[in-house]
Amino acid sequence: MIIKNRSEIDNKKVLIMTSIGGSPVHIGHCRLILDCKKKVVENSSLREDQLHLLVIVNCDDFLIRKHGFVFQSESDRAEIIDSLKSVDSTYIHQSDKQTVDDAIHYFQPHYFCKGGDRSSISAMPECEIKACEDYGTVLLFGVGGSEK
Repeated sequence: MIIKNRSEIDNKKVLIMTSIGGSPVHIGHCRLILDCKKKVVENSSLREDQLHLLVIVNCDDFLIRKHGFVFQSESDRAEIIDSLKSVDSTYIHQSDKQTVDDAIHYFQPHYFCKGGDRSSISAMPECEIKACEDYGTVLLFGVGGSEK
């Protein structure tokens, strides 16, 4: 379900969050998303049915600032991501920054999964690390593999 605000998330479940640019959506994104719940189960005493996976899809402006263009629109990327079986909700993140710390503050996830080229804390923006610390969000790295 593509959501517009956090009230649409089942707050009885443990919230896992990951984020992607995804233009275009590729196999690395799929591996990251499909592995999020498995990684949390491996690193906790939780079951998969206790988890809610939220995927943050960065807006078109984010990608224009990063790459200078958009290959797939934010709405197309969100719809593709939302169709993956392990995704419980998808949110298009509108921001004038190149980070998702404000999304972390807004959703306050229990877990934040990182994959690809963000395979260690040293590869993360300081503001995202701080946002995770503010809410006790557990960072999991190498989700879906450590290759971009």
